Amino acid sequence: MGVYWRETNLMLDEHFLSAKDAEKWDQALCAVGVPDTYFTAAYHRLSEVDYGRCALAYFHQVENHALFHPFLIEPSPMITPLRRNVSSGVSNDLKVR
Repeated sequence: MGVYWRETNLMLDEHFLSAKDAEKWDQALCAVGVPDTYFTAAYHRLSEVDYGRCALAYFHQVENHALFHPFLIEPSPMITPLRRNVSSGVSNDLKVR
């Protein structure tokens, strides 16, 4: 996945989004324009469900510029999650094997 950049007319905003929250994901994606299917929450959510990955997107917006970068986190065989934050899909506590 590449980074998609486009000028917009909105003020500062910056955060990480989970594909599980498709409404927020797609709303941020609309701020930069939808380039293709590969950037949508639904596409990344399928990768979470089918392959056990964690789909997140970094969204950063300053004045009339916006950056949206979706990415997948693959579990590492060297790290065992102790607890998983269900709402975000991100492991909070990790233990190195």
